[in-house]
Amino acid sequence: MNKYRILGSEAALVNGEPLPVGGLEQPENVNRLAFAILNKEVGFDGAMRYSGGFRAGILTRCPQGNEISSDEIQEWYNFVRDPSKDLPGLLRTRRFLNPPVTG
Repeated sequence: MNKYRILGSEAALVNGEPLPVGGLEQPENVNRLAFAILNKEVGFDGAMRYSGGFRAGILTRCPQGNEISSDEIQEWYNFVRDPSKDLPGLLRTRRFLNPPVTG
């Protein structure tokens, strides 16, 4: 199981190692971070289709220093693909169902 420590909107560690995010023509940003994490966990096709939702639904709710596991990512991914089937699994990670805490 991978553990991702969110270091801000542009960087993360996976199991203590930096996660490659940016490319030669694209600088690191929150969209690239979302894509990089999903690509590692669910593959290219899933990352292409769901990275925007992952960014909006998960990364915006992870304060700097927060950790998210590959199991939690998989539960979220299964839920967005088929909500009625995977709601019980997602409820284990209900912290992502609540709005982000500000201030």
